[in-house]
Amino acid sequence: MRVLVWVVEGTWEAAVDAARGLPADEITLLHVVPDAVAAAPRGFMEGLLGRSRGRGGRTQVEALAGRAAGELLESAAERLGGDPVLRSATGRAEDVVLAAAEDADVLVVARDGPDGDPPPHEPHRPPPAARAASAPAARAASAAAT
Repeated sequence: MRVLVWVVEGTWEAAVDAARGLPADEITLLHVVPDAVAAAPRGFMEGLLGRSRGRGGRTQVEALAGRAAGELLESAAERLGGDPVLRSATGRAEDVVLAAAEDADVLVVARDGPDGDPPPHEPHRPPPAARAASAPAARAASAAAT
């Protein structure tokens, strides 16, 4: 079984721990540097007056992002143990991860945020008990308005 683990700052430990228990033949640790990180220096450099300053800022940010991704992947590999495949990519995270997941049997991800928060792309809904408690009040308000 091929396992792909999406390694993200803040949640990588949970994802790696979850992958450690899987009966995998191959584990790939993937970290994605968002396009916006690499493009940020271009935006502020274009706002400066005067001569062109070249690509210095962008190159430095790309190097720092690459170094941070490498350190994160190394930490994740050490925590996982064994000999995982390490991959770092730049792009829109969802696109990169989905493309990489095409070759995997299992995708391991971990999300951050409090347990009560809705998952991404799910509209916020109060817990069932809160909805039931607020329903009579909503009906009363509606009746009073008519």
